[in-house]
Amino acid sequence: MDQTKVKKSGGFESMGLIPELYRAIKNQGFNVPTPIQRKAIPQILAGRDIVACSKTGSGKTAAFLIPLINKLQNHSTVVGIRGLILLPTRELALQIASVLKALCKFTDIQYSIMVGGHGFEGQFESLASNPDILICTPGRVLQHLLEDRLKLSRVQMVIYDEADYLFEMGLADQLKQILIHLPSQKQSLMFSATIPEQLSMFASVGLKDYIFCKLDKEFQLPDTMQLHFLLAANDNKLSALIYLIRQLEDTCLVFASTRFLVDMLSYALNKFHISSVHVYGKMDQLDRKEQLDNFKRNQVKVLIVTDLASRGIDLPFVANVIHYDYPSNPKIFIHRSGRTARAGKAGYVYALISSDEILYIKETMIYVGRKLVNEGDINDPSLAFYGSLPIELLMQNQEKLNDLNDDIEFQNYKDIATRANEKFRKTRGSAKKVKTNIDTSLVHPLFKDKIQVEEDTKDMLNQIKNFKSSQSVIEIKKFEQNSKSDPFMKAVSHLKDVQKRKPIPKIELKEQPKSLNIENFMDQKFFIPTQRDPTKKSEFEDLHKITVEDINPFVISDETDALRKKKQMVWDKEKKKYVNPKATQQQDKEDRGMKVEKGKQNFKKWQKQTSIQLQNVGEEEDQQMVSRAKELFKRRQMRSKGYYFNQEEGQQRGGKQEIKRPEQLLKSKKIKKNLKLKNMEKGKRRQIEKKHRKNKL
Repeated sequence: MDQTKVKKSGGFESMGLIPELYRAIKNQGFNVPTPIQRKAIPQILAGRDIVACSKTGSGKTAAFLIPLINKLQNHSTVVGIRGLILLPTRELALQIASVLKALCKFTDIQYSIMVGGHGFEGQFESLASNPDILICTPGRVLQHLLEDRLKLSRVQMVIYDEADYLFEMGLADQLKQILIHLPSQKQSLMFSATIPEQLSMFASVGLKDYIFCKLDKEFQLPDTMQLHFLLAANDNKLSALIYLIRQLEDTCLVFASTRFLVDMLSYALNKFHISSVHVYGKMDQLDRKEQLDNFKRNQVKVLIVTDLASRGIDLPFVANVIHYDYPSNPKIFIHRSGRTARAGKAGYVYALISSDEILYIKETMIYVGRKLVNEGDINDPSLAFYGSLPIELLMQNQEKLNDLNDDIEFQNYKDIATRANEKFRKTRGSAKKVKTNIDTSLVHPLFKDKIQVEEDTKDMLNQIKNFKSSQSVIEIKKFEQNSKSDPFMKAVSHLKDVQKRKPIPKIELKEQPKSLNIENFMDQKFFIPTQRDPTKKSEFEDLHKITVEDINPFVISDETDALRKKKQMVWDKEKKKYVNPKATQQQDKEDRGMKVEKGKQNFKKWQKQTSIQLQNVGEEEDQQMVSRAKELFKRRQMRSKGYYFNQEEGQQRGGKQEIKRPEQLLKSKKIKKNLKLKNMEKGKRRQIEKKHRKNKL
């Protein structure tokens, strides 16, 4: 491992970049390189392998994309991928693709994204268009290597983003299989916010004579970030979260340990009329993208996530990060907190700490190099503040939460989240480096002023309660008798006595006729009969009746799909469930442990439908074939958004009309609602259906 000093570069203009790339950098507003860019880019341009470690938000993405684009310079007409970017999550792939698109604005370099959760057909068409750069997750690229025999023999530079996460999440075996397909003469780059203690895992990936770029401590947070640890009991954590979110004006990113806890928090916040969305690993890709887009457009204030979003998702506008439960690993805390205070902006991190999590915060502060205090300058980057959250501030929220205990749906969420959280605590490691505890009776500095107002109010009430007059009852009575207002009060009393003695005037009563029509005693405007007339229909029934036209679109489509699937399924005695006999039994694990069926021969099906051949590596690009592949890919993208190229195609595929009637809009809204309900988990779906049935009754 080489740690020789290198000559520091100045701005981007002194790095020898191609004009098109330099223009794109300036167009993005990057005037001065960040420290990691200043140190890593010259070494990469010199052709060296590097392992770079820098804190979150320091510009690591541009640090490897700028040298990659500068090395490729323009699109190659020779078939073959020249740049390979491997990363752990789909969200990170989309984020890097957006940065790459901006930096390639004035060049003709082409790129392709291959991640799980997207259709194979579009990826085949993208590969057929001869991309220069491939952004992918290990599981999906391995599937392409096995199925359509993707070749990586022309790769000049391979980049491992979030390198430690790639190895720690069990993707090391997949990376080793991909490494077999890569050429020996390649440049390898590894970037991450943290570096594991042993570098043997990195050496196995094929690094040769690499340079270790490490600007600062591995466990370090930005100086513009404030850390606040709020001590609260487990029973008061939810009310503390609600109080904290209401006090904060800007957007909040809330981290929870399990997806069951995410569901519970989302339900509770909606009950308190706090707009929120949530994201976790098992969520459908389209739903996940929709939720993130709502948060990015500032349509909601709160985003609740698991540790999935602590890596890769770029949310530069997030001002506040809240840890609902504290992670045992300092790395996870750093990556969670790194979603704020990015690119030199101010950020605020709040952690709700229970009694069994106090030792973890002290261990984390040892790693990040901050002193845990209760008093001091709140803008001092070397300090982290702790203290309890006064129970008086949480009473109102706690009372409403107690009322939610009667809510069956909330109680189910709470029970499931509690059981999942117990398992999370069992698997959490212990704080080995800290044995001393802290004083939990101290109030956090942020709330001392508010608790002082409460104390002043209590003092005033106590003074009123303990007030004792300096005069006796006899002295007060004597003072009243000598008052100057005594003659006036006597006059008023005399006037009241006169009014009491005054006789009441008589009123003559008119005699009313005694005839009553006994047969017509019911007034139809006000009389409500005890039995319903079967020959008449109420206005309510006419307004809310459900016709056959309203039901058929849902029943027919669902029933036909169910019947078709039922014919395909056969009962398996050993598995005790219905299985598809035509499906192959071979399965493989894709990114993040998701199962993907093998043997479907997606490539052969696509090739038969489109009559497009993937060219061999090293051949000259077939312009006609590439143009056709690009056109098919563009059409597929347009169809996914609901656009069609002729009326017949739109009718065959159920395309949307340009103008819809109100009843059609209502119908499409119901279909979306039913699809969302269908994709829910079984337990949650049954609860909602049960609630709907009760409302109908």
